[in-house]
Amino acid sequence: MNMAKRDYYEVLGVERGADDDTIKKAYRKLAKKYHPDMNPDNKDAEAKFKEVNEAYAVLSDSEKRSAYDNYGHAAFDGSMGGGGEGFSGFGDFGDIFSSFFGGGFGGGYGANGALTRAEMQQGFDTQEVVRKLDGITNGLSDGFYAQNTTMLRGFADITTAVREGQFMAKDCCCETNRNIDGVRYDAQKNTCDIITAVHEEGEKTRSLIKENEIQVLRDKVAELQLAQSQCAQNAYLTNTIRPYPVPAYPACRPSCDGGWGWNYGGAA
Repeated sequence: MNMAKRDYYEVLGVERGADDDTIKKAYRKLAKKYHPDMNPDNKDAEAKFKEVNEAYAVLSDSEKRSAYDNYGHAAFDGSMGGGGEGFSGFGDFGDIFSSFFGGGFGGGYGANGALTRAEMQQGFDTQEVVRKLDGITNGLSDGFYAQNTTMLRGFADITTAVREGQFMAKDCCCETNRNIDGVRYDAQKNTCDIITAVHEEGEKTRSLIKENEIQVLRDKVAELQLAQSQCAQNAYLTNTIRPYPVPAYPACRPSCDGGWGWNYGGAA
């Protein structure tokens, strides 16, 4: 067993119970960091790149990971009776890296056992496009959700406004009916008041007419009484100023009662 090898979980910087997605994210980050095209003439980076690929080759395979979890590095160095595969060569790391970043990297590491910068960048560009597409999809979903939520809220507001409008219209109708009833009451009361006033005025008029008629009759009686008084006064004055002559002998003269009587020389 090679004691110089670090724990594969430690190499990728993940916990032993990490899921496949966590392992993939850690590998992609470290592979990009230590790739030889990103670190030309850097032997330490190249060694770490190979170490990262070796760790991912084991932990990304469920059977190899299970063997590693049970036996450690001894599962692959042949010390377990020749059953291990070993990692003396790294020719399959290019296939691992290519399959992970996309088919645009080709099938191998190139002449020096590493992907070219263009191939590596193409793989990262492909992943970037995928992320952007995921972002667009998520954005559309969020947009549709927000739009749908806004529409639902708008419909709810419209429904509430309609209900409030109906309630206000109902109140308005009730108020209008009350006003109409009030106008009717006022009109009836005014009619009664007018009739009462006309009746009162009629009574006053009739009373006035009666009083006028009585006064006219009184005036006529007063005129007749005045005329009678004047007639009596005229007769008295006439008799006083021109008395009847007294004859020396009895003579027949008309009496005051319209008849004829005898006068014996006395005054009439």
